[in-house]
Amino acid sequence: FADIIENTIRTISENGGFSFDEKKDTILESDFRDHVLTVLKSMGHFAFAEPTRRKGFIDILLKRNGSEAIIEFKVWGRRKYKQVIGQALSYGTPWTLEYATVMINPNSNPILDKFIENAKNAPGYRYHTVANPEFAPLNKLTSFHYLAKWNKHVTVNHFVINAQLLTSLI
Repeated sequence: FADIIENTIRTISENGGFSFDEKKDTILESDFRDHVLTVLKSMGHFAFAEPTRRKGFIDILLKRNGSEAIIEFKVWGRRKYKQVIGQALSYGTPWTLEYATVMINPNSNPILDKFIENAKNAPGYRYHTVANPEFAPLNKLTSFHYLAKWNKHVTVNHFVINAQLLTSLI
């Protein structure tokens, strides 16, 4: 699942598949989520948006062979953006193999350090790794968590899309 998610996010965000050149206040996570969903479905993956799970709606649920991945989308600075990791983890089941968050940063400044601080406050946080720490159009980091209710260690892949850097490429 991780490669599928990463390749889809990278392709859409870096290759002009989605326009971030609008005013930063008008970027909607649901628009980007729907674009990702369309790409996943067109590739033949069993993916759907907003299924009910516990106390909310999963942004994208991706299923294959009895296992699943959960993807949550947020825009930095908007409603519940600091809780995105906990939100994704709260939707999991014992069959959830992977979790991912996609954070759209509409600002011209990097947020990676602040995102890492938020990750440290997420349930069961153990440690994290950063694939590319420089301010780039797409940053990737991974956090590792322990979910006591299932006695299970899980990995959450995080993608930070720095929208202002993408619009300068167009």
